[in-house]
Amino acid sequence: QSDLTWEKVVVPIASKLEAWIDSSFAKTGRVPVVGDTAGFVHKLDQISTRNGTAFKGTCTTRLYDFGQPKQMKRLMALQLDTEADQTSDYSINCYVHATEKLAGEATKHGPFPFRVDGTGPTFIDLDIVGRYFSFRFETVDKNETFSIFGFNAYYELREMFGT
Repeated sequence: QSDLTWEKVVVPIASKLEAWIDSSFAKTGRVPVVGDTAGFVHKLDQISTRNGTAFKGTCTTRLYDFGQPKQMKRLMALQLDTEADQTSDYSINCYVHATEKLAGEATKHGPFPFRVDGTGPTFIDLDIVGRYFSFRFETVDKNETFSIFGFNAYYELREMFGT
């Protein structure tokens, strides 16, 4: 259903037989769905939104204190282990969110472009100070998939927080 919005979902989607983009699924079948910023619901294997634009893929990590919650850190580099599912040149944007307090507002740094096809550097050079860090990875504007298998954060310990 290309005109389905979250407001129109009044019963669980899997509770009845539904037609969706020329296919159907059983009551017991699971259908992964995703919403867009306009409030429309799309089946996850669709490749574009209802206006034809590619979905933007994002992944945001949890907050990391790198085992030293009381110390400030200077994040100097981020090394990504990635793989692109195609052979064309392809970059993602990386953002670093840094904060001194768990309940505080995080400062967003970036975007830092990173090539996931293996043709560029494996490091992103940084100079960001904080106590807690999270990382966000997102597609730029292409409908291409990629995998992030892990990352290494290179940092140095600074002063104790609050001193």
